[in-house]
Amino acid sequence: MTLVHTIIISILQGISELFPVSSLGHAVLLPRILRWSIDQKSESWLAFLVALHVGTAIALLI
Repeated sequence: MTLVHTIIISILQGISELFPVSSLGHAVLLPRILRWSIDQKSESWLAFLVALHVGTAIALLI
């Protein structure tokens, strides 16, 4: 996963968190739709998703 991929998914997460859509859904579907070569079965992908959600929760609490 590149830095650009990370930034795009993070921005989408931040924008859509306040709306009634699945934040995990778009993080999983976006790379497939845009045909990014990301191994979504790797442990690093799961760690990224957890960190993404923790970051969003912290931002919302602040």
